[in-house]
Order: sequence, then C-alpha cells, then structure tokens
Amino acid sequence: VAEDREPTDESSNNCQNDPNILPVSTQPSDDVDDLSLQPPIEPHAESHESRAEYSTDDLSSELSVSFDELRAATNNFSQTNIIGRGGYGTVYKGLWKETIVAIKRISFRRSVDYMKEIIGQVETEMKALSVYRHDNILSLYAFCLENTEACLVYQFMHGGSLNDRLFGTSYKPLTWDQRLHIMIGSCRGLNYLHTFKTEPLVHGDVKGANILLDRYLEPKIGDFGLCRRINLQKPDTWLSSVSVGHIKGTMSYLPPEYIAKKLISTKLDVYSFGVVSKNSLCQKNSRRCRHWK
Repeated sequence: VAEDREPTDESSNNCQNDPNILPVSTQPSDDVDDLSLQPPIEPHAESHESRAEYSTDDLSSELSVSFDELRAATNNFSQTNIIGRGGYGTVYKGLWKETIVAIKRISFRRSVDYMKEIIGQVETEMKALSVYRHDNILSLYAFCLENTEACLVYQFMHGGSLNDRLFGTSYKPLTWDQRLHIMIGSCRGLNYLHTFKTEPLVHGDVKGANILLDRYLEPKIGDFGLCRRINLQKPDTWLSSVSVGHIKGTMSYLPPEYIAKKLISTKLDVYSFGVVSKNSLCQKNSRRCRHWK
C-alpha cells in the first residue's frame, strides 16, 4: 500500500526497506512451487455487470481472518520472515492456507490522527482490491482488523518489482520483449481500472515500484492506498476528488495539472504510466530524466 505522504522523489526511497513494493523480490527456494497463481479465495467474476457495490460488511464476511491465523502463518511474526519495512508497517513472508503470501502488519506507533489516516488508506485498498479483480491487478487474499492489529494478506510475487528489474543488481537485464510484455500487461490493468462501469478508479501512485512481477514476468499493479473513484458525469475533464487538500504521491511521476490544480482524473495515471514507460526504455530513474518531452 502506498504511504499517504507528501510528494517524494522515488530515487530517495530504499526499495529494500519499503513495503510499498509488496511483496519484495525475495528469491524463492527451489523446492517451493509458485503458488501465486493459485489464490486461496475464489476470484469474483470478471464481468463488469455482475459486480455489486462493495461495503465494509461484505469485506468482513468474505475476506476477514483472525490475527491468530496470521500469527501462525508467519511463525509468530518471526524476524526471519521479514521481507520489507516501511514508514507504517512491516511485511512478512508467510504460509497461509498452503499458499505463500505476503502479510503487511501495520505499526501503530505514531499520533492518533496519523494512524486514523493510515487505517483509512488500508480500508481504501481493501475495498478497491476486493472489487477490481483482474489478471494484472495484485490480489488481496484477506485482511485483519482486530483490536489494535491491522494486517493485509497479498499474493506473493516472486519476481519483485519493475524497479528491482531495471535498477537492481540481483537480476539479469530485461530484454526488449520482456519490457514490452510488462508494459502491455500494466496498461491492461490500468485500462481495466479506468473503464469500470461509470466509476473508474484512479490509482494515484503508478510507478515502477508498484508494478510487481511473478516469476514469469507477468505484471500486476499494487499499492492502492491513494486510489480514488470518480464519476463520468463530466468526461474528458479534470475532475476534483473529495477535498484534495494537498498533493500526495511520488513527485517525479505526477503531472503538472495535478500539482498546480490539485484535481484528479484518469489522466493522472496515464501521465505516470508514461514516465514508467520512459524509465523502462531508457533504464534511467525518473529523477535523472525528470524534464523529458
């Protein structure tokens, strides 16, 4: 989940310690099958017309699990299971329902107002990922909101993030065909979000760290903490979201219209995806190529 924060430059983030790149690029052992293609929860039907509006009650009945269940999945949240850390949580690799998963445990260590904001992001992501199901959208398997504990259970992506592949040293360089495949799959995921009924979803933080790859390099868009739904009463215009008081996201991926006017439409994601595509082609981070045309 993307941390709701003031704009930052992505190059200043430590990808190895940031749960924004969920799940991280931990290499699986050779004796473990890739179970990421076998979700333990039956996906919703892909037909747009068959989808019902989500609600907190629906989420609780379908996806809610106990904290004890997740504790067992991570061997009591063992330090050896940690695969990522960030500003408001720790990510653990776990075995849940015979499936390898990534479990983000939210940390309640800051002010009450800050944590209320974080919980709001968690609920936003839960609702979005429970409704917007697609081959190129990261799967949310379950969640836990119990007393003072909040956890999200995601599909584990063995291939890491696109940024890991482009700028890391642990992988072989991507071929042109592989980069094209990743871009096409990511574009399909965004197109699905943007064409959902009359209320498309704006992701709000499209970047290489949030495009995750399975071991076959099939991309899935993750980190929906900043997403917002909009209506299509005024198509092809910049539509304001609910009281956008300040800019949120990663600065070098944000369009000038959003920064200047604080208005949101699907064009925000299109611009960000253009920056991702440029980074993939140039294999340079967005800070070095910030002012490109």
